[in-house]
This record gives sequence, C-alpha cells and structure tokens, in this order.
Amino acid sequence: MTDTAPYSALVAGATGATGRLLVQRLLEDPHCQRLHLIHYRPTGFTDHPKVSEHLLAMEDLENLEIEGTIERVFCCLGSTLKRAGSVAAFVRVDRDYVVALGRWAQQQQVEQFHVISSLGSRARSPNYYSRTKGEMEQALRALALPALAIYHPSMLHAHRDPPRLNETLSFPLVRLLCRLPGLRRFRPLPVEDLAAAMHRQSQQAFQGTVVIRSESMQGAARSNPPPTEA
Repeated sequence: MTDTAPYSALVAGATGATGRLLVQRLLEDPHCQRLHLIHYRPTGFTDHPKVSEHLLAMEDLENLEIEGTIERVFCCLGSTLKRAGSVAAFVRVDRDYVVALGRWAQQQQVEQFHVISSLGSRARSPNYYSRTKGEMEQALRALALPALAIYHPSMLHAHRDPPRLNETLSFPLVRLLCRLPGLRRFRPLPVEDLAAAMHRQSQQAFQGTVVIRSESMQGAARSNPPPTEA
C-alpha cells in the first residue's frame, strides 16, 4: 500500500554519493514537507526552502533539537578503512553512530527508519566489514522500531571525478563474472538505484523489519523516476 501522507524526513550522511541523490529525490517529492539534514559540515542544500541543516558531530546527537515531528529517518552514514584510518574508527562510524541515530529515532517515535548495510552482513563474520554491518543490524532490530528497512547493496558503483583507479579496474571484471549463474546478486549496484530504492520503500506503508536485497534494487532509478512537484 502506498503512503501518500505528508511527512517530514531526516537524512544523516547527505554528502555521500547515495545520500546526495536521496536528498535530491526527497526535495522533489511533493509529500515531503520538511527535510532535516545532520552533518558535521555544510551540505550545500540550504538554499532549498524545505531544508533545515543541523551542523553537529554524531557524538553530540543527544543535543539535536528539532521542532515538530519526524516521520522518516534515512541513514546513509558509512566509511571505509582507508578513510577512517583504523578498524576501531570504522566501527565507530558504521556501527556506533548508526545505532545512536536509531536510538534517537526511537525516542522521537519516528515511523520509519531506513539504513544502508551491505550484502553479506553477519554479526559473527570473521571479516571486520561484514561483522560491523551485522552487529549494526542486530542492534537496530533490538530497538523494535515500528518500521525498519535494511538495504543490502552489493558493491556500489558511483561516477566519481576523478575516478578511483581500483574501481576503474575492478568493475568491468566484476560485471563479467556476475553474468554467471548464481553470481548475479553480486552485480555492482549504481548509487542511483540505491537512492531510488530507498525513496520507493519509504513510500510504502509497512511495519516491522524488511530487508531489501541488491538484486531487487537493480534498475530502481529507471522504474521509479524522481517525482515532479505540482
């Protein structure tokens, strides 16, 4: 069932490749009345009349004060080991900050919480990345949020300027391998499709926890074009 009621939303991680595309979709959605962005630095979206920007570090989330209600929270937080500098710092961003946002959403009685995880996430995985994502999901599920949407993308593909050398070399090979039976779920997912899938799921009236798998998000940007404001 499609939910067409007016709503206010909050996005954490609005400057990332997926976050920026999601924000653009929410700004174009006539049902989204107000959009709150939390980040430690300016996001570049404050010229839009819908946007309220809150500059704060995630460690200070308890100091976030928002007038009115928030119906939907979108968590696009995520780092890499190279960017974070250590496994401990990576875990702090990809698990601790995300769970802290989930607790905040619980306290605010938010109706929907959407979070980007990863294909292969598992709390008991020997791999630090999969384990961190799995522990994050486990903690969010324990909060018993009214509606929790967890997205399991495969390797994300974003058009970058300048392009990253490792992605330029690896994506053609991965695409070729993913044509083999049983490997299609590992096909790289464009960030445009992930953002579109998150927006699409938020338009549905759902309860409990749903997991949106990578293969079901392929082509979402084409099948779910950005809405047009009246």
